[in-house]
Amino acid sequence: MNESPLTGTDARPQPDAPQVPASTGRNRTFGYDLGKFQIPADFDEALPDNVLGEFHT
Repeated sequence: MNESPLTGTDARPQPDAPQVPASTGRNRTFGYDLGKFQIPADFDEALPDNVLGEFHT
């Protein structure tokens, strides 16, 4: 029997962990962290070339 690089012996991937519902069981309050942190004005600017180069090593 050939062992697949995926989990299990089938060619189809099998989950390594059980699937559970995404619900946290509690409601989240919108704006709960308001004022606790600030997103910089340049958040969505392009990264400098020296930083981008680190992704292509």
